[in-house]
Amino acid sequence: MTEQEQAANRAQVHLQFCLGFLSIGDWSSANDYLVDVEKRDGRSMYQSVCDMIALELRIAPKELR
Repeated sequence: MTEQEQAANRAQVHLQFCLGFLSIGDWSSANDYLVDVEKRDGRSMYQSVCDMIALELRIAPKELR
């Protein structure tokens, strides 16, 4: 598996965790998880996950913070 494929898989896992929190209305935990994503995997991964969440929820993607 290439590095790019690993990053894509990791982003999908992050997305699923965030959507899990959001599906039960736990915005605080979703936000905390995203903060951890940025610390662990960097700004690029954080932004990718935020963009995927925006697409999933059908809101316009934008740079957060």
